[in-house]
Amino acid sequence: PTKTSDAESPIGGRLDTALRSLYQLSNKGARKLISTGKVSVSEVVCDRWETPVALGEKITVNPSAPNPAKHVALGATLVYQDTALAVLSKPAGLLSAPGHDSDEESALQAASRLCRGPRRPRVVHRLDKETSGLLLFARTIPATRQLQASIQSRQVKRVYRCLVRGEVQGEGSYLSSLLVRDAGKGKRGSRAGSLKVTKLNKAPPREPTPPIFSEDAPHQPRTQWALTRYRVIARHAGFSALEVELFTGRTHQIRIHLSEIGHPIVGEWVYAPRIKREPRLALHAARLTLPHPFSETLLEFEAPWPDELAEHKGTPSAWMSAAQLKKRSDQSRPKRASTTKRPHTAKRPH
Repeated sequence: PTKTSDAESPIGGRLDTALRSLYQLSNKGARKLISTGKVSVSEVVCDRWETPVALGEKITVNPSAPNPAKHVALGATLVYQDTALAVLSKPAGLLSAPGHDSDEESALQAASRLCRGPRRPRVVHRLDKETSGLLLFARTIPATRQLQASIQSRQVKRVYRCLVRGEVQGEGSYLSSLLVRDAGKGKRGSRAGSLKVTKLNKAPPREPTPPIFSEDAPHQPRTQWALTRYRVIARHAGFSALEVELFTGRTHQIRIHLSEIGHPIVGEWVYAPRIKREPRLALHAARLTLPHPFSETLLEFEAPWPDELAEHKGTPSAWMSAAQLKKRSDQSRPKRASTTKRPHTAKRPH
Protein backbone atom coordinates (compact mmCIF):
# COMPACT_ATOMS: atom_id res chain seq x y z
CA PRO A 1 0.00 0.00 0.00
CA THR A 2 1.14 3.55 -0.77
CA LYS A 3 -0.98 5.26 1.89
CA THR A 4 -2.37 4.41 5.31
CA SER A 5 -4.92 1.61 5.10
CA ASP A 6 -6.98 -0.45 7.55
CA ALA A 7 -8.14 -4.01 6.97
CA GLU A 8 -9.37 -7.03 8.88
CA SER A 9 -7.07 -10.02 9.06
CA PRO A 10 -8.40 -12.69 6.66
CA ILE A 11 -6.79 -15.44 8.74
CA GLY A 12 -5.76 -16.32 12.24
CA GLY A 13 -2.02 -16.84 12.40
CA ARG A 14 1.21 -14.92 11.89
CA LEU A 15 1.23 -11.23 11.00
CA ASP A 16 3.47 -11.61 7.93
CA THR A 17 1.19 -14.30 6.53
CA ALA A 18 -1.86 -12.08 7.02
CA LEU A 19 -0.11 -9.15 5.27
CA ARG A 20 0.83 -11.29 2.28
CA SER A 21 -2.76 -12.44 1.98
CA LEU A 22 -4.16 -8.90 2.23
CA TYR A 23 -1.83 -7.04 -0.14
CA GLN A 24 -0.27 -9.75 -2.36
CA LEU A 25 3.18 -8.96 -0.95
CA SER A 26 6.29 -11.08 -1.17
CA ASN A 27 7.59 -12.69 2.02
CA LYS A 28 10.49 -10.19 2.09
CA GLY A 29 8.20 -7.19 1.47
CA ALA A 30 5.79 -8.13 4.26
CA ARG A 31 8.56 -8.65 6.78
CA LYS A 32 10.27 -5.36 5.84
CA LEU A 33 7.04 -3.41 6.48
CA ILE A 34 6.72 -5.04 9.89
CA SER A 35 10.36 -4.70 10.99
CA THR A 36 10.45 -0.98 10.12
CA GLY A 37 7.44 -0.14 12.30
CA LYS A 38 4.91 0.40 9.52
CA VAL A 39 2.31 -2.12 10.74
CA SER A 40 -0.07 -1.96 13.72
CA VAL A 41 -2.40 -4.64 15.07
CA SER A 42 -5.40 -3.31 16.99
CA GLU A 43 -3.67 0.12 17.04
CA VAL A 44 -0.47 -1.28 18.58
CA VAL A 45 2.73 -1.04 16.49
CA CYS A 46 4.28 -4.48 15.95
CA ASP A 47 7.88 -4.92 14.75
CA ARG A 48 8.03 -8.72 14.87
CA TRP A 49 6.75 -10.58 11.83
CA GLU A 50 5.79 -13.66 13.89
CA THR A 51 3.29 -11.63 15.98
CA PRO A 52 0.03 -13.63 16.21
CA VAL A 53 -3.18 -12.09 14.85
CA ALA A 54 -6.75 -13.28 15.21
CA LEU A 55 -9.23 -13.71 12.39
CA GLY A 56 -10.92 -10.36 11.77
CA GLU A 57 -8.43 -8.39 13.92
CA LYS A 58 -7.69 -4.86 12.69
CA ILE A 59 -4.39 -4.43 10.80
CA THR A 60 -3.19 -0.93 9.91
CA VAL A 61 -0.36 -0.23 7.44
CA ASN A 62 1.19 3.26 7.52
CA PRO A 63 4.04 3.55 4.97
CA SER A 64 5.16 6.92 6.43
CA ALA A 65 5.48 5.71 10.04
CA PRO A 66 8.98 6.27 11.52
CA ASN A 67 11.45 3.43 11.64
CA PRO A 68 12.08 2.52 15.33
CA ALA A 69 15.71 1.72 14.54
CA LYS A 70 16.32 5.41 13.79
CA HIS A 71 14.58 6.61 16.96
CA VAL A 72 15.95 4.24 19.62
CA ALA A 73 19.48 3.94 21.05
CA LEU A 74 20.64 2.26 24.27
CA GLY A 75 16.96 1.72 25.10
CA ALA A 76 16.20 5.47 24.96
CA THR A 77 13.62 6.78 22.47
CA LEU A 78 13.91 10.09 20.61
CA VAL A 79 10.65 11.96 21.23
CA TYR A 80 11.49 15.31 19.59
CA GLN A 81 14.39 17.26 18.14
CA ASP A 82 15.04 20.53 16.36
CA THR A 83 18.11 22.74 15.94
CA ALA A 84 17.88 23.99 19.56
CA LEU A 85 16.85 21.04 21.72
CA ALA A 86 16.05 17.35 21.94
CA VAL A 87 13.76 15.31 24.19
CA LEU A 88 14.40 11.63 24.93
CA SER A 89 12.46 9.07 26.93
CA LYS A 90 15.02 7.04 28.84
CA PRO A 91 14.54 3.63 30.44
CA ALA A 92 15.22 2.86 34.09
CA GLY A 93 18.80 1.71 34.67
CA LEU A 94 20.37 4.19 32.22
CA LEU A 95 22.35 7.15 33.56
CA SER A 96 21.33 10.61 32.38
CA ALA A 97 24.97 11.52 31.80
CA PRO A 98 28.25 9.74 32.61
CA GLY A 99 30.20 10.63 35.74
CA HIS A 100 33.67 12.17 35.63
CA ASP A 101 35.48 8.83 35.96
CA SER A 102 32.82 6.56 34.46
CA ASP A 103 32.54 5.01 31.03
CA GLU A 104 29.05 3.64 31.72
CA GLU A 105 26.50 4.11 28.94
CA SER A 106 24.14 7.07 29.34
CA ALA A 107 21.18 8.90 27.83
CA LEU A 108 23.61 11.61 26.70
CA GLN A 109 25.38 9.02 24.52
CA ALA A 110 22.01 7.88 23.18
CA ALA A 111 21.10 11.49 22.34
CA SER A 112 24.43 11.93 20.55
CA ARG A 113 23.70 8.90 18.35
CA LEU A 114 20.13 9.95 17.56
CA CYS A 115 20.64 13.69 17.02
CA ARG A 116 22.54 13.86 13.77
CA GLY A 117 24.37 16.93 12.54
CA PRO A 118 26.91 19.38 14.00
CA ARG A 119 24.70 20.40 16.93
CA ARG A 120 25.57 17.88 19.62
CA PRO A 121 23.30 17.52 22.66
CA ARG A 122 24.18 19.04 26.04
CA VAL A 123 22.85 18.11 29.48
CA VAL A 124 20.19 20.51 30.84
CA HIS A 125 18.77 18.49 33.75
CA ARG A 126 19.02 14.91 35.00
CA LEU A 127 16.92 11.97 36.15
CA ASP A 128 18.03 9.39 38.69
CA LYS A 129 19.40 6.23 37.13
CA GLU A 130 16.44 4.25 38.54
CA THR A 131 13.87 6.73 37.15
CA SER A 132 12.47 6.42 33.61
CA GLY A 133 10.89 9.06 31.40
CA LEU A 134 11.42 12.38 29.66
CA LEU A 135 14.82 14.03 29.59
CA LEU A 136 15.65 17.39 28.01
CA PHE A 137 18.87 18.20 26.12
CA ALA A 138 20.08 21.42 24.51
CA ARG A 139 21.88 21.41 21.15
CA THR A 140 23.71 24.77 21.28
CA ILE A 141 25.39 26.84 24.01
CA PRO A 142 22.77 29.67 23.76
CA ALA A 143 19.98 27.08 24.00
CA THR A 144 21.64 25.52 27.05
CA ARG A 145 21.73 28.86 28.85
CA GLN A 146 18.14 29.69 27.96
CA LEU A 147 16.76 26.30 28.97
CA GLN A 148 18.63 26.32 32.27
CA ALA A 149 17.27 29.82 32.94
CA SER A 150 13.75 28.53 32.21
CA ILE A 151 14.25 25.74 34.74
CA GLN A 152 15.56 28.18 37.35
CA SER A 153 12.57 30.49 36.83
CA ARG A 154 10.22 27.46 36.98
CA GLN A 155 8.86 27.94 33.47
CA VAL A 156 9.64 24.28 32.82
CA LYS A 157 6.93 22.04 34.27
CA ARG A 158 7.98 18.49 35.17
CA VAL A 159 5.27 16.02 36.15
CA TYR A 160 6.07 12.53 37.39
CA ARG A 161 3.85 9.49 37.94
CA CYS A 162 4.55 6.98 40.67
CA LEU A 163 3.07 4.16 42.70
CA VAL A 164 3.53 4.30 46.47
CA ARG A 165 2.97 1.89 49.30
CA GLY A 166 -0.20 2.45 51.30
CA GLU A 167 -3.44 4.26 50.48
CA VAL A 168 -2.72 7.99 50.71
CA GLN A 169 -5.59 9.95 52.26
CA GLY A 170 -6.93 13.23 50.89
CA GLU A 171 -6.53 14.79 47.45
CA GLY A 172 -2.88 15.71 47.78
CA SER A 173 -0.47 18.14 49.44
CA TYR A 174 2.58 20.35 49.10
CA LEU A 175 5.68 18.92 50.77
CA SER A 176 8.52 21.27 51.67
CA SER A 177 11.69 20.80 53.69
CA LEU A 178 15.36 21.65 54.02
CA LEU A 179 17.37 18.78 52.53
CA VAL A 180 20.80 17.82 53.83
CA ARG A 181 23.38 15.40 52.49
CA ASP A 182 23.43 13.36 55.70
CA ALA A 183 20.21 13.16 57.68
CA GLY A 184 21.43 10.04 59.47
CA LYS A 185 23.16 6.77 58.53
CA GLY A 186 24.88 8.56 55.66
CA LYS A 187 21.65 9.10 53.69
CA ARG A 188 20.16 12.27 52.26
CA GLY A 189 16.99 13.57 53.87
CA SER A 190 15.19 16.49 55.49
CA ARG A 191 16.78 18.34 58.39
CA ALA A 192 15.02 17.39 61.62
CA GLY A 193 11.78 19.33 62.07
CA SER A 194 11.89 21.03 58.66
CA LEU A 195 9.35 18.86 56.76
CA LYS A 196 6.03 20.67 56.29
CA VAL A 197 2.81 19.28 54.75
CA THR A 198 0.46 21.92 53.30
CA LYS A 199 -3.00 21.21 51.85
CA LEU A 200 -3.56 21.97 48.18
CA ASN A 201 -6.32 24.50 48.90
CA LYS A 202 -3.76 26.74 50.60
CA ALA A 203 -1.01 28.84 49.03
CA PRO A 204 2.17 26.89 48.31
CA PRO A 205 5.01 27.39 50.81
CA ARG A 206 7.67 29.97 49.98
CA GLU A 207 11.37 29.45 50.19
CA PRO A 208 12.61 30.66 53.59
CA THR A 209 15.20 33.38 53.90
CA PRO A 210 18.62 31.73 53.83
CA PRO A 211 19.98 31.38 57.39
CA ILE A 212 22.99 33.41 58.47
CA PHE A 213 25.80 31.18 59.66
CA SER A 214 27.29 32.73 62.77
CA GLU A 215 30.57 31.93 64.44
CA ASP A 216 28.61 30.21 67.20
CA ALA A 217 27.34 27.55 64.73
CA PRO A 218 30.18 26.93 62.27
CA HIS A 219 29.15 23.29 61.76
CA GLN A 220 25.55 23.99 60.73
CA PRO A 221 24.81 21.55 57.85
CA ARG A 222 24.40 23.10 54.41
CA THR A 223 20.75 22.84 53.34
CA GLN A 224 18.74 22.99 50.11
CA TRP A 225 15.10 24.00 50.22
CA ALA A 226 12.87 21.60 48.29
CA LEU A 227 9.20 21.87 47.28
CA THR A 228 7.11 19.00 45.89
CA ARG A 229 3.40 18.82 45.06
CA TYR A 230 1.49 15.56 44.71
CA ARG A 231 -2.08 14.67 43.72
CA VAL A 232 -3.76 11.34 44.43
CA ILE A 233 -4.99 9.74 41.18
CA ALA A 234 -6.17 6.35 42.47
CA ARG A 235 -6.07 4.03 45.49
CA HIS A 236 -6.25 0.26 45.17
CA ALA A 237 -5.30 -2.84 47.14
CA GLY A 238 -2.99 -1.07 49.57
CA PHE A 239 -1.27 1.13 46.97
CA SER A 240 -1.76 4.67 45.63
CA ALA A 241 -1.07 6.19 42.24
CA LEU A 242 0.23 9.76 42.43
CA GLU A 243 1.07 12.57 40.03
CA VAL A 244 3.97 14.60 41.40
CA GLU A 245 5.24 17.98 40.26
CA LEU A 246 8.70 19.27 41.06
CA PHE A 247 9.12 22.94 41.92
CA THR A 248 12.79 22.40 42.81
CA GLY A 249 15.04 19.71 41.38
CA ARG A 250 17.06 18.30 44.27
CA THR A 251 18.74 14.89 44.27
CA HIS A 252 16.20 12.14 45.20
CA GLN A 253 13.71 14.86 46.20
CA ILE A 254 10.52 12.93 45.38
CA ARG A 255 11.83 9.69 46.90
CA ILE A 256 12.82 11.43 50.13
CA HIS A 257 9.62 13.45 50.58
CA LEU A 258 7.24 10.55 49.92
CA SER A 259 9.22 8.23 52.20
CA GLU A 260 9.20 10.81 54.98
CA ILE A 261 5.38 11.06 54.95
CA GLY A 262 5.15 7.29 55.28
CA HIS A 263 4.41 6.39 51.64
CA PRO A 264 7.65 5.31 49.95
CA ILE A 265 7.61 4.60 46.23
CA VAL A 266 7.12 0.98 45.21
CA GLY A 267 10.59 -0.47 44.63
CA GLU A 268 12.27 1.99 47.04
CA TRP A 269 15.35 0.56 48.71
CA VAL A 270 17.40 3.54 49.93
CA TYR A 271 14.91 5.57 51.99
CA ALA A 272 12.70 2.69 53.09
CA PRO A 273 13.19 -1.05 53.66
CA ARG A 274 13.30 -3.07 50.46
CA ILE A 275 10.31 -5.36 49.89
CA LYS A 276 10.84 -8.58 47.98
CA ARG A 277 9.02 -9.20 44.71
CA GLU A 278 8.44 -5.48 44.07
CA PRO A 279 9.37 -4.25 40.56
CA ARG A 280 12.01 -1.64 39.91
CA LEU A 281 11.49 1.86 41.33
CA ALA A 282 7.98 2.85 40.16
CA LEU A 283 8.83 6.48 39.34
CA HIS A 284 8.39 7.85 35.81
CA ALA A 285 8.90 11.35 34.34
CA ALA A 286 5.62 11.42 32.41
CA ARG A 287 5.08 15.01 31.21
CA LEU A 288 7.34 17.88 30.25
CA THR A 289 6.07 21.36 29.35
CA LEU A 290 8.39 24.23 28.44
CA PRO A 291 8.66 27.38 26.32
CA HIS A 292 10.87 26.96 23.28
CA PRO A 293 14.18 28.76 23.99
CA PHE A 294 14.01 30.91 20.83
CA SER A 295 10.30 31.39 20.21
CA GLU A 296 7.04 31.80 22.13
CA THR A 297 5.91 28.28 21.27
CA LEU A 298 4.86 26.16 24.24
CA LEU A 299 6.14 22.59 23.84
CA GLU A 300 4.40 19.68 25.57
CA PHE A 301 5.61 16.07 25.68
CA GLU A 302 4.30 12.91 27.33
CA ALA A 303 5.85 9.47 27.84
CA PRO A 304 3.53 6.49 28.46
CA TRP A 305 3.68 4.41 31.63
CA PRO A 306 6.47 1.80 31.22
CA ASP A 307 5.57 -1.73 30.17
CA GLU A 308 7.51 -3.33 33.04
CA LEU A 309 5.33 -1.47 35.59
CA ALA A 310 1.99 -1.88 33.81
CA GLU A 311 1.20 -5.22 35.43
CA HIS A 312 1.40 -3.83 38.97
CA LYS A 313 -2.06 -3.91 40.54
CA GLY A 314 -1.79 -0.29 41.70
CA THR A 315 -1.50 1.09 38.14
CA PRO A 316 -4.68 2.96 37.02
CA SER A 317 -5.90 2.11 33.53
CA ALA A 318 -5.88 5.82 32.60
CA TRP A 319 -2.07 5.69 32.57
CA MET A 320 -1.80 2.66 30.33
CA SER A 321 -1.25 2.53 26.58
CA ALA A 322 -3.44 0.54 24.23
CA ALA A 323 -0.86 -2.26 24.20
CA GLN A 324 -0.73 -2.41 27.99
CA LEU A 325 -4.52 -2.40 28.30
CA LYS A 326 -4.80 -5.20 25.76
CA LYS A 327 -2.18 -7.25 27.58
CA ARG A 328 -3.89 -6.76 30.94
CA SER A 329 -7.25 -7.66 29.38
CA ASP A 330 -5.79 -10.84 27.88
CA GLN A 331 -4.26 -11.80 31.22
CA SER A 332 -7.55 -11.27 33.06
CA ARG A 333 -9.54 -13.55 30.75
CA PRO A 334 -10.24 -16.98 32.20
CA LYS A 335 -8.28 -19.71 30.47
CA ARG A 336 -10.32 -22.24 28.54
CA ALA A 337 -10.32 -25.73 29.92
CA SER A 338 -8.61 -28.24 27.69
CA THR A 339 -11.01 -30.34 25.65
CA THR A 340 -8.38 -32.87 24.64
CA LYS A 341 -9.38 -36.35 25.79
CA ARG A 342 -6.80 -38.67 27.13
CA PRO A 343 -6.50 -41.90 25.18
CA HIS A 344 -8.16 -44.87 26.83
CA THR A 345 -5.67 -47.30 28.25
CA ALA A 346 -6.82 -50.85 28.76
CA LYS A 347 -6.06 -52.33 32.12
CA ARG A 348 -3.58 -55.11 32.18
CA PRO A 349 -4.92 -58.41 33.48
CA HIS A 350 -3.55 -59.38 36.88
